[in-house]
Amino acid sequence: MTVAPDSQPVVVGMACRFPGGADDLDSYWSILESGVDATSEIPPERWNVDELYAAEPAEGMMSTRRGGFVHDMCGFDAAFFGISEAEARGMDPQHRMLLETTWTALEDAGIAPLSLRGSRTGVFVGPAQNEYLAPNFRRAGYGGVNGLLCMAAGRIAHFLDLAGPVIALDTACSSSLVALHMACQSLAAGECDIAVVAASQAIVNPIQHLLLSEINVLSPDGRCKTFAEDADGFARSEGSGALIVMPRGVAREWGMTERAVVRATAINHDGHTPALIAPSAAAQYEVLELALRKSGMRPEDVTFVETHGTGTPVGDPKEVEGIMAAFGAAGRNRLTLGAVKTNLGHLEQAAGMAGIIKTILNLQRCEIAPNLHDGSMNPALDLAGAPARVPVQRVPWRPSPGGRRLAGVSGFGFSGTNAHVLLEQGQSLESRSGTERTHQLLCLSARTESALGAMAGNLDRFLCASPSTELADVAYTLAVGRSPFERRAAIVSSSAKNTREALTAAAAGHDHNNLIVGRAVKAPRVAFVYSGQGSQTPGMGRDLFDSEPAFRDALSRCAELLDGRYDKPVFD
Repeated sequence: MTVAPDSQPVVVGMACRFPGGADDLDSYWSILESGVDATSEIPPERWNVDELYAAEPAEGMMSTRRGGFVHDMCGFDAAFFGISEAEARGMDPQHRMLLETTWTALEDAGIAPLSLRGSRTGVFVGPAQNEYLAPNFRRAGYGGVNGLLCMAAGRIAHFLDLAGPVIALDTACSSSLVALHMACQSLAAGECDIAVVAASQAIVNPIQHLLLSEINVLSPDGRCKTFAEDADGFARSEGSGALIVMPRGVAREWGMTERAVVRATAINHDGHTPALIAPSAAAQYEVLELALRKSGMRPEDVTFVETHGTGTPVGDPKEVEGIMAAFGAAGRNRLTLGAVKTNLGHLEQAAGMAGIIKTILNLQRCEIAPNLHDGSMNPALDLAGAPARVPVQRVPWRPSPGGRRLAGVSGFGFSGTNAHVLLEQGQSLESRSGTERTHQLLCLSARTESALGAMAGNLDRFLCASPSTELADVAYTLAVGRSPFERRAAIVSSSAKNTREALTAAAAGHDHNNLIVGRAVKAPRVAFVYSGQGSQTPGMGRDLFDSEPAFRDALSRCAELLDGRYDKPVFD
C-alpha cells in the first residue's frame, strides 16, 4: 500500500562523523568522490597493537592492525551540552558523538534545536555495544547510567526536552535502517511530528577485535574488499550519523529542503540458516521485494543499490543473488552496485547510516561515487551476463526510463535481522519571489568568544567556497534555523565583499565598520522609538513598505481600519 504524497517521509537534515576526517557532509563527499581509503592503523591511544597482533592465527591475538577511526574521539564540548566534566569523563563516547551529530543535523535542516522544547519529536537510535564502560567503570559515575544503551537515545531527548517516542535498539549491523523503519512508522501513526534517526559505533578497547579474529571474519589487511576476488573479511570502523525526518507536507509547509524521499522501508529475519551468523539470500530477496511492493514502484525504477557489502567471500555472492532476483530480473535497466564499506570499513551499528547518507549525497549530485579495491571480481558473483555494474570511478546517475532516480540501501544484521530502504531524489523547492533588500543582517551567536570566532571563520570559508550563495538565504537561516546563545555578533551586509571582510574581522577578534559584537543579557527588554523626525532618511517608509512584508501587512491593516476617517487616505 502506497503512502499519500503529503505523508511520505522526507529527509530534511543530515550530519556525520566518519573515519578519515569526514566530520561533515562536504568532507564525507570529498572522500567518496575521490575514492579515498579512510582506514588506518589502530591509533596508539586506543591500545598497544604490537602486544595483541599476530600475523598468523593465534589464540588471544588479533588478526589485523587496521580499521576505520574518527579523529579526536576524546574531544567533546561538555559545557555546550550542560554536562559537567566529571560526568563527561564517564560518558560512552557514542553519547558524545550522537549529541553532536543530532545538533548538527537539526541545524542542517534549518531547525533551531532548542526551539523543539516540548515538541512531539521522536528519537530513534541504533547504538553499538558499550566498549567504554568496563575499563572506565570506576569513573563512570551515576551508577553506571552513562553506559546503558537506552541512554544513547534518552540523553538526546533530555537535552533537547523532547516529548515524542524515544527508542534505542540493537539489531547489530542493520540497526541504522531499522531505526529509520521505526521512525517512519511512528510518523505515519501520528506518534511524532519530527523524527531524529541516529546511530553510532565507538571502538575503545580490543575485545571485539579479539573475538572477531577468533571466528576469522576480520580482513587481515583491515579493508573491506567488497565484490573482489580477494575479499577476505571486513574491517571494523567507528563513527556516528544522524538524519532529521518529517512528513513531506509538513516539510513543504516549513519550507524545508528535501534531501531525499523515503519511499518505503522493510524488515525481516533470516530464520534458521546453517549457522547463527550465516546469511540467507532468500530472506534478503524477500525484504527487498517487500520494500519494492510497499513503495508501489517497478523493479526497473531502482537503478542503484547501496549494498550491505561487507567484503566476505560468502556474504557478497548471497547479497548480489538477492539483489538481482529483486531488481535485476526485469533486465530493462542496468543496476549500479555500491559499497561504502570499501571507503570506511564496517561501522557495524552505524553502517547503514553511512550508506544512507552516501546514497542521498549521490542523489543530490546526480552521480554515483566509485567503489574501491577494484581488483578481479569475485567469480561467484556471476555478474558477467547480469544487468549490473560496480563502478570504479565516478559515473553520472542516469534516471530510470520513468524519469526517476530511485535507490535501495541494504543492511543485514549479524543476528539475522535484515532491513531495506528505498530512497528517491527529493524535489527542489520553487524559489520564492520577493523584493531584493539592499542590506541583510547576519546574526551569529555562540556560548564562548572563541566559538563565536570559529563560527565566523567557518561562515567566511563557506561563502568563499560558494560564491553564488544568496546572502538573504544565509541571513534567514542564521536568524531562524539557529538557537541563540550568549556571545553574539551581527553583520550589516550590503555585499559579499563587505560581508567577508566583517567575518574575517570577527574570526580574528577585530573591529569592523559593519560588525556589531555584544553579549546577551538575561530577560532583555526591547523598545522601538519613532521620533517623528525623518528628514535624515527620506522615503524610509516607502522602502520598508516595498521590502518588508510584515511592515507592509501592518500598514495595510492600519489603512483599512482608518479608511474614511480622514480627508486624505493613509497611504497618500
